[in-house]
Order: sequence, then C-alpha cells, then structure tokens
Amino acid sequence: MDHYYRIKESFRDTEGRVRIRLMLAAGFLPELTTDEICDISRGLTYLLEQSGELPGQQHLFDHNSMKEMSEKVCRYVNSFWKEMKQKGTIDAARESYEEYCLHQSNLADWENL
Repeated sequence: MDHYYRIKESFRDTEGRVRIRLMLAAGFLPELTTDEICDISRGLTYLLEQSGELPGQQHLFDHNSMKEMSEKVCRYVNSFWKEMKQKGTIDAARESYEEYCLHQSNLADWENL
C-alpha cells in the first residue's frame, strides 16, 4: 500500500492556538524508501533554517545534513523547496510568524499600561 505524502507545518496563530498549514501535497512517492522520506524532511528543515525565512527559529540540525544525502534525495528536496517557494507557502510561514510576534508585543504593551 502506497502512502500519500504532505508536507505540513505546525504554528501558533495570534491567539496562541496551534494550527497546521499544508505547505505542499507531495503525493504518492513509491520510488522512495522510508529513510529517503525522512532525509527529505531533514533537508527541507535545513533549507528553511538556513534561508533565514523564520528569524529566531531554533535549529534542529546543526550541520549541513544535505551533504550526507544521496543525489536522488537532494533532487527531491530542491524540487519540493522550489515548488513551495513558487506557491508562496514559505512566505506564508514567515508572515504568520511575524504576525504572532507583533500580537505578542502588543499584548506586552497592553499589560504595561
């Protein structure tokens, strides 16, 4: 049985509730092993952290995990990254982060009155 893969991101909205955003519907990937799927996930996380798209985000991986990946996995990572950038889902992640930070600073200002 093949699995249908989606790349999702968890985030907090301005109310502080946890939400999930669909970044990319990757689809069925029967040509990939479970380890390759995990490597793709690590690669995309690495690219997001290194891109500076989410300022202040804690790094899950300290070294360049892309160097250890196969050429096949790197092709998928780069393809998925490019597609997410074109669709604007990476930009949406940044906007929700900035909106959350603004909301938190406004709450702090209100409490200081």
